[in-house]
Amino acid sequence: MSDPLRSLTRHGKRFAVTVAGVVVVLVGIILCPLPGPGIAIIIAGLAILATEYVWAKRLLHWARVKSRQAYDKVRHRDGRRPTGPVPDRERPRDRNPA
Repeated sequence: MSDPLRSLTRHGKRFAVTVAGVVVVLVGIILCPLPGPGIAIIIAGLAILATEYVWAKRLLHWARVKSRQAYDKVRHRDGRRPTGPVPDRERPRDRNPA
């Protein structure tokens, strides 16, 4: 491939990735207040942009860390127990093997 053609191909790919990523992120932002996977679509758009841009890769990493922290908080994986009475299904049961 000649040098100008290679440059054109590279810039064309970068342009296409930018347009596709921005469109997906915007659709995700529009869907956030509506029922549906708005945040997941935003993360997908960031993943598309992260193939070409370092800032998007950093933002995607930050979003993944924050989503993992939120998941762990909801599922109580950080070692803390919820305040208040423990539901019966979570109480340890004494089991006598004999």
